[in-house]
Amino acid sequence: MTNRVLNILLFIFIISGFVALTAEKGYSQGPPDEGCLVLILKETPQVESETFDFIFNLDGVPSDVSIVSNDAPEDVLLDQGDTLTVTERPKDGWVLEDVECFLPFNVEATKVEGGVELICPEGTESGFAICGFINRISPDKIPTLSEWGMISVAAGLGMIGVFFAVRRRRASQV
Repeated sequence: MTNRVLNILLFIFIISGFVALTAEKGYSQGPPDEGCLVLILKETPQVESETFDFIFNLDGVPSDVSIVSNDAPEDVLLDQGDTLTVTERPKDGWVLEDVECFLPFNVEATKVEGGVELICPEGTESGFAICGFINRISPDKIPTLSEWGMISVAAGLGMIGVFFAVRRRRASQV
């Protein structure tokens, strides 16, 4: 858990430096003059990259977004008073383990089923938030063909080992 938090904080540091260096208007003093900047990132510790589908519902208007895990975050700019609900669509073989948000500037976050609701309050000059969705491979996942192959190879080698052990034992008893 601590390692994951440190990874997210390191990612935040890198992203803030990248944004400050590449943006026409740097965010080193915070997000834009009015509204809130929200970054949504996806983390899958067990694999390098996997595409996940999300629903971004901005003030009642849903939109479908695909995010690649362990890659660049998806950014959304909210106006004052806007509410953004981000929910992850279920994906076969994966379980949403946690949603963690880092809220340094004027953004309110509430966990909802399968995601998070973010609010940029009225009167907010600037706001900034980063939310990370963390997934793990489902423990009840049915093995793939290659996994079944490895299981059968291990079983076959075990049976060969038993055969030679029994044969050697019989030879030593004679």
